[in-house]
Amino acid sequence: MSHSLMSFDYIVLRHHLTLVHQQTHRAAVTAVNQATTWRNRLIGAWIFEYEQAEAAGLDSAGSVCRIIRAGLCRRCLANRDTRSRVEGDAWTR
Repeated sequence: MSHSLMSFDYIVLRHHLTLVHQQTHRAAVTAVNQATTWRNRLIGAWIFEYEQAEAAGLDSAGSVCRIIRAGLCRRCLANRDTRSRVEGDAWTR
């Protein structure tokens, strides 16, 4: 009887470890994808603004990038606070 109880505990433990692994893997993939997307958006905005400034004959560009960075920082801080209260992936909310 104790043998079946031990094997049951092991099966339950293995199941829960698998769930935790899948959830953390999914969250890590989502975070990497979002960080890459934001990086690409920042690069694209910088290139666009640089080309616009160059076409207008201005010396430098950067206001759009500053606005995007400020928005990204606000979102990251808001999500950091939300993540501890909300179950699941707070980055997609």
